[in-house]
Amino acid sequence: DVLKNELLPREQPFLMYYSLFDLKRGDHLYDQVNLARGRLSSGSAYIEDSDVAVHHSSINSVLMPPLEIETGIPITALYQLNFAGRKVVNGRFAYAYNFTSGGGSCQVSFTLNGVTVFANEPVIGIGDETIDLSREAEELLVDSGPNLADGSEGVWTVTGAGCKGVIKDSHLEVTVPAVDTVLDMEGSPYSFGEMGVGYSLTGTWTMEVWMYRDEMMWTDRGLVAILQASDNVWQPRQEPVGTFRWHEAPGARRGVRVAFDSGNTLHFQAYVGCPMGQWCHHVISMEKTQVERCKLRIYVDGRLAIAQRPNDRTELEWDTVVCGSSPQVTGFTPGTSSHFRIGPGFAGKMNDFAIYSTAQNNADTVKRNMRFVKDFSVGSWLAAYSFDNFDQDNDEILLDSSGKSANDGVATAGTFRLLVYGSEYYWADCPGTSYQSPEAVCSTRSIYEHGYCKGSRDDGGKLCGCNEGFFGNDCSGTCVGAPNNICSGHGSCISLNETLCLCETGYTGPGCEFECPGWSDPRNQPRKECLGHGQCAYDEDGGSVCVCNEESGRYGFMCEFTFGEDPEFTRAQDCRECDGPHEVCIDGVCACDEGFYRWFSICRNQNGGAGLALSTGVLAGVVSTLAAFAR
Repeated sequence: DVLKNELLPREQPFLMYYSLFDLKRGDHLYDQVNLARGRLSSGSAYIEDSDVAVHHSSINSVLMPPLEIETGIPITALYQLNFAGRKVVNGRFAYAYNFTSGGGSCQVSFTLNGVTVFANEPVIGIGDETIDLSREAEELLVDSGPNLADGSEGVWTVTGAGCKGVIKDSHLEVTVPAVDTVLDMEGSPYSFGEMGVGYSLTGTWTMEVWMYRDEMMWTDRGLVAILQASDNVWQPRQEPVGTFRWHEAPGARRGVRVAFDSGNTLHFQAYVGCPMGQWCHHVISMEKTQVERCKLRIYVDGRLAIAQRPNDRTELEWDTVVCGSSPQVTGFTPGTSSHFRIGPGFAGKMNDFAIYSTAQNNADTVKRNMRFVKDFSVGSWLAAYSFDNFDQDNDEILLDSSGKSANDGVATAGTFRLLVYGSEYYWADCPGTSYQSPEAVCSTRSIYEHGYCKGSRDDGGKLCGCNEGFFGNDCSGTCVGAPNNICSGHGSCISLNETLCLCETGYTGPGCEFECPGWSDPRNQPRKECLGHGQCAYDEDGGSVCVCNEESGRYGFMCEFTFGEDPEFTRAQDCRECDGPHEVCIDGVCACDEGFYRWFSICRNQNGGAGLALSTGVLAGVVSTLAAFAR
């Protein structure tokens, strides 16, 4: 409101406001553009291309169909979210209700994956609520995956005598970063991140990463990470040589292999990999469990992987090894001459690659914490790479997000940064959107909002609510002049097979932009189109014309003359329509006031003017009449 009152346009005839968010779309970001531009009305200062920094967006579950609920009968619903690698900032649960029975004493409760979201909330009549999720509920949110194969189970109950109602549009809303940077590798052994090592891997430590294995560039021999002594590029057909190897997929001589300075090697061959075409979370955690022994655990999406080995050895026998009193992973020391590489031969994306000096020994803890945004600037991080940080002078530099410059790395050829958008997919099923234009909800473009997505059809599809000036299933129909000057302000827009302007009386044209002949003439009282003797029509050459009724015997610019009569003689002889400026009827003759003389159909003064009483509007009408008559 302050800007509207204080800011004047600089170049455009109106001030353009661009929308960053629309509440009717559930606070979903659909573009990040300039907000305002103009000159302050109180002076000469300008506001140039002001911007708003956008940090967060949101993903939502699909709106649940109406749930009929009554006292004593719990209702279960599955709320499905496809996280697609996005990190959680916080979560909410929203719903609407309609309870018209129960005498105003009804209360609803809702649990999500066994965690109480709210209890005994009064529901009277019609209303809606949005509830913040607890950290416990946020930790248990289920990733349904791209195929929506799973979900978070919600259970509704209502208490109160005779309560019966409907829960509508219930859904989960999860705030996520608006954009997140990831590292993308093309699957070549020459494509990787060469990372610095400013720390030691001794005793207890953990590595974790989010990864996405590209289903189009299928690989299964790539490495998540490797520490190798030589600078040679590993070839996929060869067994990699390194004191630390972390393979992307299971198989013979794969999994995770760790060599210690003690001379012993631990090889965990786990048959749980990351599925193609979706994001998954991997953790490898080394824990020094007792004197000179180490235990390795692997978690995939918060589930503990089980070691597989011939001779029926148990997991405990296989994933522990004598590692020494101070177990050092060979080569992992500050300033090492070895090469620590992320992603050689791996085709896909990685995000939030982190190394820290504590162990993960509880699958529930891993699962509960893996989806949240992490602050790498605090904590026991040995090294951390969010890939959001970059060197302004050299974008190939991979900065350590925990601030340790000794760990900075470099991206080799074929390794790129890509963006994961917070809400790129959500409105894909709303009319107007497409794969190429996912932000075009209800045909909205960058300047004007055509409409907003609302409700659901019976078949589950979405509906558009069109703003004034826009029509159609997807609000692509645009009225002439929309949105600021619909039908030139002289009509209303209707939608048939196309959008049309229904003009007010006295106006015509595709956009009601033309005034009918003589409509503003002072002699047209009471106002009628063509003086009531014809119809106003649009002239395709531009403008408006009066089509006089044949039975009226009229002609002229506004059907003001009668056939068979001399206009000026008739006008003068019987005082017909003798009501123009400075005209006076004397003894049945239309004469002019003293000091004026007749010139065609008007009275002019002795100086040649039409008199001071002739307004600009009237003069324009008279000139138009004379021009038409002259033709």
